[in-house]
Amino acid sequence: MSDIQTPTKPAGPSNFFLRTVTSLAMMISFLLLCLYVGQVACIFFILLLQVGMWHEVTNIPKLASKDKRPALPRWLNWYFLGICLYYLYGRALKKVLIKTWPDAAEGPMKVHTFTCFCLWCVGFVLFISSLRPKMLIRQFSQLVWNHMALLYIAVQGSFFIATMWDGMIWFLLPTSIIIANDIWAYICGKLFGRTKLWALSPKKTREGFIGAIVVTIVWGIFASWAFSYSPRLVCPKESIWPLTTPTSCDISPVFQWKEYQLPAVVVAAAQSVGLSVTTITVKPVMLHSISFSLFGSIVGPFGGFFASGIKRAFELKDFGDLIPGHGGVTDRMDCQMLMATFTYVYLGNFIRSSGGICSNPRFIGACVTRMSLQDQVELLNKLKQIVVSRGATFAANGTALLPAVPPA
Repeated sequence: MSDIQTPTKPAGPSNFFLRTVTSLAMMISFLLLCLYVGQVACIFFILLLQVGMWHEVTNIPKLASKDKRPALPRWLNWYFLGICLYYLYGRALKKVLIKTWPDAAEGPMKVHTFTCFCLWCVGFVLFISSLRPKMLIRQFSQLVWNHMALLYIAVQGSFFIATMWDGMIWFLLPTSIIIANDIWAYICGKLFGRTKLWALSPKKTREGFIGAIVVTIVWGIFASWAFSYSPRLVCPKESIWPLTTPTSCDISPVFQWKEYQLPAVVVAAAQSVGLSVTTITVKPVMLHSISFSLFGSIVGPFGGFFASGIKRAFELKDFGDLIPGHGGVTDRMDCQMLMATFTYVYLGNFIRSSGGICSNPRFIGACVTRMSLQDQVELLNKLKQIVVSRGATFAANGTALLPAVPPA
C-alpha cells in the first residue's frame, strides 16, 4: 500500500495565511454565536457539525474498498445516528424540556430510554435482514465502524449540549481553547519547528506543541477573566424560552473575585526575592481555566492524532474539503469532541454547586463540611431567606419551625 497522499506543492505562505484567517474567523464566530444567538441555535449548530462528521466518517470504508457498493443501505446508517442523537439529546435536555413544556414533555421523557431501546432493536432487526452472503465481512465491519463513529461523534458531541445550559461560557471557553491551541501550535511550529512530534502527523513539531501549551494557558486565563464579565455567558438557562441568552442572574461565586492563601513554599520563594506576598486574589474560573488549557494542549491534540491515524490507515489526506485551509468538518472537530467530554466530567466533579454527589440528600452534609466557613455562612443565610419566604419561622434557640399551614 502506498503511503498517505501528499499535496504536490508544499504548504507555503498563502496556505499559512488562509489557515490562520479561517481559524480566527471560527473563533470570532464562536464568540458571536455564544453571546447573542443562545443555546438553542448552538444546539442546531452542533447538530449540523455532527451530521457533517457522520457523513465524512461513515463514508470512509466505502472510499477505501475496491467494491464501491454500499455495505449497508445508506438510510440504515442515518437511522442509527438519528436514534443515538434522539437518546443523547433527550438525556441532555430532559430538565429543560420539562421546564419549558411540562404537560407535553413529561410523559415522553418518562419512557424516553425505553423508546430509544425499542428503536435500536428495530434498527438491529433491519440490519440482520439486510445481510447478504457474499458481503458479510463488509457489512459487519460497517456496523462496528458505525457504532465507533457514534461514540466518537454523537456521544462526545452531546456533552456540549449538556454543559452549555450551565452558562454559554462552558461551551465557548473550551472550544476557544482548542482553537487557540491549534492556531498557536501551527504558528509556533512554522516559526520555530525543527523536531517532528509524532509519526502519524509529520507536520506536528515538538516546538509547536510546547509553545502552544504556554500560549494556550495564557489565553485560557485571559479568556476566562474576560468572559466572566458577560452575564450572557455566565448565566445559566433553565428553559428554552426566550431563545436568546439571559442578560442577568445571580452571578455564581465561580465568576467572582476570591482571595486564596498561597502555599508555604510559594510564600517562602517570594520572601527569598524580597516580596511579602501571602495571598492572591483571582476568580476561581481563572484557576479552572488552567486545567482546561492543560488538557486542551496536552491531551486534546491526541484526538487529532487519532484522526490522523484513521486518515493514514485509509490513505486519505483530509476527511473532506468543506473548510478552506483545514479540510473537512472532522479535521477541525477531532480535538473538540475530546474536549467536550472533559468539560462535562470536569464541570460535574469540580464546578457545579448542584449536581453529582452533592445532589443526593444523603451526601449533602459531607459536601457542606468540605466548604470553607465563609461559604458555609453564605449558604446558611441563603437557606434562611428561602425557608422564611416559604412561611417558616425560627424559635428563640434558632430552630426552624414549619408554618401551621404548609405552602401549596
